[in-house]
Amino acid sequence: FADRVDLNNGIYTFQWRKVNEKARLISSKENSYIRFQWEEDADSNYYFQFSIVVHELTGDVSLIVEDFALDCDVEDSVNFWDTNIAKLRHALGC
Repeated sequence: FADRVDLNNGIYTFQWRKVNEKARLISSKENSYIRFQWEEDADSNYYFQFSIVVHELTGDVSLIVEDFALDCDVEDSVNFWDTNIAKLRHALGC
């Protein structure tokens, strides 16, 4: 979802154009989910997570994005994820 991601000493730096945000990997399960916490949220229980869910009957695959946002930031967060998921769908040819 970022233009570039670098890993250095356990810190992931996500880059969009000239904006950098740093996060730690706090939990993951192979082929299931990955959970990060932004450095600015280190003193909270906030995180963002990507989960992959495969429907048992149809085999359809879903990407679930969970993210915490303050009430004043919800619209911006929804737009951010909608834009990035649209880019992913385009890259996958969906």
